[in-house]
Amino acid sequence: MKNNYIDNRELLAHIRESRAQSMLTDGAVKCLELMINRIARPLVYKSSEFKKDILAHALMIVVERWAFFDEVKSPNAFAYYTRVIKNALAASFKKYSNKKGTIHISIEALLNNENTG
Repeated sequence: MKNNYIDNRELLAHIRESRAQSMLTDGAVKCLELMINRIARPLVYKSSEFKKDILAHALMIVVERWAFFDEVKSPNAFAYYTRVIKNALAASFKKYSNKKGTIHISIEALLNNENTG
């Protein structure tokens, strides 16, 4: 990893290794996490908890879709996963954002506040 980031060759090597093992390797997961964090860095979040939810949900989506990369169609794994990550972040924001200023309160949160008060 040059300058704490990855290049296409390194990512492609981890994806090939993952394919051979039929599961994501630790190295591949680290690369994908690094990409998610780098791509998500300029985005604005309501809170640190909101940011954690967004990043975790995006990682979940990327992990679900990692095997769809087709090296025959394009050898550029970096471009493919960048697009997947951007789409995953957009889906995560959509899922976790409040619609039209509504407030979402769970019954458990209300009960916990009531019991502690």
